[in-house]
Amino acid sequence: MAAVQCAKYEACGYDYFLDGALAGECERRVAAACVAETTAPQTGWTPSAIDACNAAVPNLACSALDASACTFTGTLALGSPCAFDGQCASGSCSASSLQCGSCQPPRPPPSKAVVLLEAGAECDRSDVASRCHPFKGLFCDATTNTCAKVTPVPLGGACDASAGLVCQPKGRCAGPAGARTCIANVEFGGACTTTQECGFALCVGGTCRFPEYGDTCP
Repeated sequence: MAAVQCAKYEACGYDYFLDGALAGECERRVAAACVAETTAPQTGWTPSAIDACNAAVPNLACSALDASACTFTGTLALGSPCAFDGQCASGSCSASSLQCGSCQPPRPPPSKAVVLLEAGAECDRSDVASRCHPFKGLFCDATTNTCAKVTPVPLGGACDASAGLVCQPKGRCAGPAGARTCIANVEFGGACTTTQECGFALCVGGTCRFPEYGDTCP
């Protein structure tokens, strides 16, 4: 699944990992999330469902990567503890940022889709109806009011998201205002004390990982 998904992201120009700053990072993250979701209790992420998603992804439009073929629902009832949408019969878990929650009623469709802007388009940071395409590594440059590519910053370099200076995927921006620098994240599976150290996972029980059923949520 990871190879299929990441190949489609690349074909669509989705630049999750800053001009390939880390080879294999997309597949590593998708695979880790897949393992967590397929092993969650009463998940809809079954082998047959994943096969159907893999078959559909190459033919999806880039604007439809969340199509129903890749939206899984499980069997947990409303109010049941959950870590992922795909465990709930409603397809809606109150978990956020990979934290566990409980199954909720189905989410209503958005009243209006957010417009994702391409590079060079005019932008306004206060406009909630549109934003520079985050999956293509774009930000709204306040000096020109146009969407521009972010600049990948190596570990130890100065960072400022508002200026498009974004740490490479294995780093995070830390430090006092005006003197923030990129420091290394703890690797997936490594020891941690706070979630901020973990990059794309949570610090659960002293380890950077995805939450599991029965965990005490951070």
